[in-house]
Amino acid sequence: MFEKEQFISIEKIDLMDKTYRISTDNNISNLLESIQTNGLISPAIVKKEYDRFIIISGYKRILAINEIGSNKTLVKIVKEKETREETDFFCAKLSIIENAFYRELNLIEQAKGVSLLKKSLSIEEISLNSLFFFNTNLNTKFLGKLLKIKSMGNSIHKLILSKKLSMNNAILIKDYEPQILNAFINIFQKLRMGQNKQSEIIVNFHEIALRDDIPLLELINSSNVSEIIDHENPDENYKANLLRLYLSKKRYPELTKAYEEHKKCIKEFKLEPEIKLDPPINFEGEKYSLSFEFKNIKEFEKHVEKLIFIQKNNTFKNLFK
Repeated sequence: MFEKEQFISIEKIDLMDKTYRISTDNNISNLLESIQTNGLISPAIVKKEYDRFIIISGYKRILAINEIGSNKTLVKIVKEKETREETDFFCAKLSIIENAFYRELNLIEQAKGVSLLKKSLSIEEISLNSLFFFNTNLNTKFLGKLLKIKSMGNSIHKLILSKKLSMNNAILIKDYEPQILNAFINIFQKLRMGQNKQSEIIVNFHEIALRDDIPLLELINSSNVSEIIDHENPDENYKANLLRLYLSKKRYPELTKAYEEHKKCIKEFKLEPEIKLDPPINFEGEKYSLSFEFKNIKEFEKHVEKLIFIQKNNTFKNLFK
């Protein structure tokens, strides 16, 4: 598997070659302190290629040792296989396993790992052996998604890692032209929201632009949208909800108007918070929903009296016209 461990010159290690690197963490401060205090416990794994060495596992360890100022470091050198392809496959497996059995890989690291394995294996083969490679079971559908996000840029990867953009929504916007993609990136960098709300915003932008026959980029960069994104309120969730409301009104003006009229009527009734009167979803249908909560018979009677009272209200009757 390995040649014997030996000391090699740091200068002979190609720090620019990240062929086998899957880790997304660049912080070496803790590792630096550990090596200075305890020395190098586990040598990095490298592959010799002509007169240089390529890192298979231990990229941060090499960076830390280089930062300390050492001229040499102890490494494990991968033994060459019969063919270059076999050696590359072995190195890819080693890189993934060395990380995956030490900690849980994030989505981008998994994506990089799948991309490395895809050079030698089919998606089906990777899925069948995913427990061995990644220390977890990954189905073919999920692996296909990982390959799609691997092809996307660092800006998207950072959003996914920071949990400001879901993998599914990254895939949803990946085929847009660069300017539109960057416009969406700008929105999700500044506004925090869940996966469903992200999907809603993406779809609404697309549908409004299509219906009104205006360029999507023009809509995203419009003054109304910019004012929401750059709103003085620093709460990202607040601004996200403002954007959702704006797009919803623009896409469904009549439906929005109907909901606003409904809320206005309900407000006139001065219902207690425990009483809920909801219209049909999207006002499609004839059935309204009424529910209320109570702690005792006294509260029950109070709510019933309130409902009997509003039943005689003309505004209440207008709800069903």
